[in-house]
Amino acid sequence: MENETYRNIEVIWLLGGLKPDHWTICKFRRENDGLIRAVAIEFRKFLKGNGYIEGKTVVFDGSKMKAYAGRDLYSEKKLKSRIENIEHTLQKYLDNVEETNELEDRLEQESQDKDDLIKKIKKLEDEKDKLEEFKKQLKESGKRYLSPTDPDANLMKSRDGKMPCYNAQTGVDAKHHMIAIA
Repeated sequence: MENETYRNIEVIWLLGGLKPDHWTICKFRRENDGLIRAVAIEFRKFLKGNGYIEGKTVVFDGSKMKAYAGRDLYSEKKLKSRIENIEHTLQKYLDNVEETNELEDRLEQESQDKDDLIKKIKKLEDEKDKLEEFKKQLKESGKRYLSPTDPDANLMKSRDGKMPCYNAQTGVDAKHHMIAIA
């Protein structure tokens, strides 16, 4: 959509020359989801009421739409590997905390090292809990991959390789080729 604000004459005219970036567009869509849906329904009613859509013959087709998700999807293998890595690192930190406890009386600096280690341990434990939750979601969903930022997205092949996407179904009326159902 952002690209269209620079190249599509109709969009430039409709927006009065404004060129919002993708974050602004995303935020607007998120905050006005219900209103956008209501406008789409009213527009469909307008099209049907004025004869632009008959509703007798509707053709459906699927379109791949890139999801707002990074390519780093979690698989069961990836989650298991990362959790094992965290457990190994945690064990090293815990061993260091025990050593620091024994030496704590000798130097004040080691007390600060102990606090740093405790913070690192807490951070890793939180990450491990989060990964365990992703693992549970992955198992419940029955999917092979799970996107941490967009759990509804599926891994699909595209020109740029495999990436998280949606398969959107669109129905087009045969009379004037207007989108009737999306």
